[in-house]
Amino acid sequence: MAWNAWQLEFEILSPIHIGYHKIANLQRTRYYVPGKNLWGSVTSLLTQRFQLEDYEKVGKFLKKNLIFSYFYLKSEKEGVFYPHYEDTGLNYGSLPKDRFEKECLSSCASTAIKAESSTAEEGTLHEIEILLPRRRLFNGKTAPLLLIGVICVRTEGDSNDILNCSIENGEPVLKNNNHSLKLFEILKEGIPIGGERRYGFGKIRLKREQVQNIPDGNPVLPGLDKIKIRLSKEKPEVDLEFNTPILSHIPVGIAQIKGDIEALVGREWTTHSGAGKRLSKGDLFWCPGSIVIGRESFVVRDYGIWDMTNYDKRN
Repeated sequence: MAWNAWQLEFEILSPIHIGYHKIANLQRTRYYVPGKNLWGSVTSLLTQRFQLEDYEKVGKFLKKNLIFSYFYLKSEKEGVFYPHYEDTGLNYGSLPKDRFEKECLSSCASTAIKAESSTAEEGTLHEIEILLPRRRLFNGKTAPLLLIGVICVRTEGDSNDILNCSIENGEPVLKNNNHSLKLFEILKEGIPIGGERRYGFGKIRLKREQVQNIPDGNPVLPGLDKIKIRLSKEKPEVDLEFNTPILSHIPVGIAQIKGDIEALVGREWTTHSGAGKRLSKGDLFWCPGSIVIGRESFVVRDYGIWDMTNYDKRN
């Protein structure tokens, strides 16, 4: 088998902001965490822990050998709040969109301060939308929220790779020369994701006792029996039954899907230009929660994005 897969759950230790788009002074957040955010955080963490200097090589190794799915909020009682369109509109798990927003989202205001006068700088007041670490219930109480998703790991590396990966005692172990790190132990210590981290946002920590291996052909997440993962190919693949919501962005034009479309473009780090200076190629994608009309299969590629099974030929 080319790949191994595990279901991961993270505790949310502080509010999370995943940059989306801006409406007036409100900087919106996505309602889930794309795989690229996990990839970026783990790339930075491993580069530092192995005392390496080449972030780009570490990032390329992870793109080839560790694939993070999109991660969604989860409640212990109500399950995963994955997006899905119904006749009544967009829902998140068992909650209508408006109730999900009321219980799981909030916002905070911020402004730049003039150093010489300690007053607000004109034109800098803005509001940041956030995913809450605890869900607000109607009875005035709160309940913890979690992030749940999947990591796929490949151990068939290249001798020229900056790192190599093996599975030892059922856990991915990353090595560089004589230095080795257990991936789940690192994630258990906590990692930062998303934006506004200088304000303490985006702290999450793996619940090590909840890590579960996902056998080939099993559902990707609890409560989603219509989406099964296959691990024996060059890349992981997912099989979806009729009228099933997608849990990732999917390029427009490769399958019969109904739902919302958005343009995706990102800022990337390079050795020559530094952080956020290079824009990735933009394209149109179906949004998570959109519904496949027929039975479909997709390959899980970089950053957890789903694509046509022969997407390499298209590119």
